[in-house]
Amino acid sequence: MVESRQTTIRFGDILYRRLEEASERTGLPINSIVIVACMEWLKTHESDMDYRKDGGKGEIAVMKKRLVEQAMKMRIQDEAEVEHDKIRDEKKRLHAELEELGRLRAEKKRLIGELELQKRLAAQGKHRTEEPEEPEIEE
Repeated sequence: MVESRQTTIRFGDILYRRLEEASERTGLPINSIVIVACMEWLKTHESDMDYRKDGGKGEIAVMKKRLVEQAMKMRIQDEAEVEHDKIRDEKKRLHAELEELGRLRAEKKRLIGELELQKRLAAQGKHRTEEPEEPEIEE
């Protein structure tokens, strides 16, 4: 016969209600549902617990793996921040170019207006560069 040990587990109200509902739906006792859940967890995390088989060497490997994963996440985050900074700088540059473009458009519009005025004055025989004649003042 397989040796067994007893344990006591306390569940919060919400989790216990969910276990009760699962028990009612499946017809399984809550204890059986908890045992199956524990077995599934152990199966999922079995590779993390290999250290027991080799006197702790597996634990070191798991820790190294986690450190490498964490380092990779940090590297990716750092690269993302660098890209974010590049995008921010490009956005500033483009914004400055748009402002300059707006200024150039306004200057172009002003120059076109000035040119049209000079053409009209030239058609009338006057030049804008000439000083207007001052009226004579009688004394």
